[in-house]
Amino acid sequence: MGKEDFFVNIYDENLNPKTREVFLYLTGNSKNIDDGLLSKIKENNINIAIEKKNKVTFNNCIEAYIWQNNEDVISIDLLGCLSCFDFAVKQIEALLKSINSIENAKIKYRAFGKDYIFEEKSFYNNVFDLYKDRYKKFQISFPNASFIVIPSRFYKEYYGIIYRSLRILKRYF
Repeated sequence: MGKEDFFVNIYDENLNPKTREVFLYLTGNSKNIDDGLLSKIKENNINIAIEKKNKVTFNNCIEAYIWQNNEDVISIDLLGCLSCFDFAVKQIEALLKSINSIENAKIKYRAFGKDYIFEEKSFYNNVFDLYKDRYKKFQISFPNASFIVIPSRFYKEYYGIIYRSLRILKRYF
């Protein structure tokens, strides 16, 4: 996790999380998050771009890393960019609502080492509160960075905007 992003891990409530150092290990069986998950999510009007076998982008602002055990999806790491923090948290919330509605799944999420049961009414506030200090620091470091982008492209986009702005300014001075 870099200076520009925030992280939420989601998993089925039937899985048991264990933390060893900084890694999350999941044991158990997941009946709710299955291999056809992406096709089912697309049906709920969520834009999906598959980049690699286990890396997917949702709505051009969330990077997802899908972790599988044999054929079952066991957890999904979701990364959003702080340049579009409010929008990205809402997109993750929409994604979790979509997953919950697919097969009446019970999803848990982990942020900052704490586990929560996904509830529509509290998700946004929980994630926003957990990352508000990080977001404030980001705003100090990048005061004009307010655009929709996936975290892995943030610096390229940010410095590209600055470079283009400087080229325009050079024309006038």
